[in-house]
Amino acid sequence: MTPLAHSPVTRLDLTRAGAVAGLAAGPIFLTAVAVNTWASIDFLHGLGWQLTGGGKDIPWPSSLAVGPYGWVQIANFLLAGVLILMFAVAMRRALPARRSSTVAFAALTAAGAAIAASAFPVDAAMIATGNPSTWHGWIHGVAFLVALPSVLAAPVATARAVRGDPAWRPLGTLSVVAVVAMVALLAVPLGDAAFYLFLAVVFGWIAALSTRLRRL
Repeated sequence: MTPLAHSPVTRLDLTRAGAVAGLAAGPIFLTAVAVNTWASIDFLHGLGWQLTGGGKDIPWPSSLAVGPYGWVQIANFLLAGVLILMFAVAMRRALPARRSSTVAFAALTAAGAAIAASAFPVDAAMIATGNPSTWHGWIHGVAFLVALPSVLAAPVATARAVRGDPAWRPLGTLSVVAVVAMVALLAVPLGDAAFYLFLAVVFGWIAALSTRLRRL
């Protein structure tokens, strides 16, 4: 008897679940950050934070985890990471059998795991000086250092993985455009407003791939 884990129905269900997870990740994360920022605006301003620059260099949205509704951002990081991990598994099953597909899966997995690990909150020293002083602050800092390059690498590897595959046209080109936009938003001097747009591009790219996953 064929094990259930390898049956076509189970594989299809996992792919569908991953596609739904990828579509849900962005709206949930970005909405939670926006609403929590609005609700915690006095706390953030007390730290010296400003959305469009000119204030102190405060780690945001990470600083929301130690604000008045910190549990919301902690849960937000954890949920977003889990959803991206589900999306990564679905992509691994759907991408062409190429080495670059393995790289794309590894990058997405690293990004999802790092975002989930960001649920360990920053500490007061990290907010004030950028240098963590607690174990959970260090985990959060390392998670960011893993998440950022992983998020940038995933679209590049995905573009190579789907190159020439008609089932994924034009998502290879879209992946290249997405990573160019991400780099540009990291470079422009618009403060955390640009970083929010950066996150929107990341999740928008994931949503575009998830939409194609549902059709395959």
